[in-house]
Formats: sequence, structure tokens, C-alpha cells
Amino acid sequence: MTQSPELAGGEGFTFEGDAAAFYLVALLAEAYAPGIDDRTVVRVSVQQRDFGEPLDDVIVDFEDASKNPARLSLQVKRSLTISSAKTNKDFHEVIRDSWATLNKSDFRFNVDRYGAAVSFPLSDTG
Repeated sequence: MTQSPELAGGEGFTFEGDAAAFYLVALLAEAYAPGIDDRTVVRVSVQQRDFGEPLDDVIVDFEDASKNPARLSLQVKRSLTISSAKTNKDFHEVIRDSWATLNKSDFRFNVDRYGAAVSFPLSDTG
């Protein structure tokens, strides 16, 4: 399997680190962060596929004032093209892993969230 030049050059890791750092700042500040409303960040994890997280790049756990938990699971991409082309592996993997996250036995409907964090604007091929 060949690596993309961005991954081999570390650019993908840089943006993933930036995304994780954004939530780590909220953790240190005991603050709110985008993704889950009215809850503060209590834990940030990265690269969690080996621990059962399909969307594994950045996992953010939140709590509300009553200590009720919520989780945001993100796949981090430098760019993402939305298309059904069979060659569009990134988008297919994000959809597959989002579906797997939604179907986890511990997923809390109307509480937990999932998705992709993208550095550059999404492109739609029509």
C-alpha cells in the first residue's frame, strides 16, 4: 500500500495534531468546545482504533453540570471530496466509520456526535 505524499511528509499528522490541540486547550481551560453543546471537555484521546473507535483520530469526551457524559468522535482530514466515485476512498471510509460509530452499543442517540474535521473546504463533485 502506498502512502500519500501528505501523510509521508507529515502534513496529515500536523492537522490532526492541530485538531487535537484545539480540544486539549478546552480541556485545560475546563471550557466548552464545538461539537457538543452545553458541556465541557473532560478528556481528549487520539488514535483510538485499536480500542474500538471506528472514527479514531480525535475522541473528545464532554460532561454537563450534572456529570452526564457525551462523546464527539472525529476523523480528521486535510481535505475531503464528497463523491460516490469508487476511487474516493477517504470519503467512503469516513462514511463507513461514521456508520460503525453510530451503531456501537454504547453510542448515546441525541447525545453523542460524530463526523469529520476538515482543514480545507469540502469539495462537491456534483
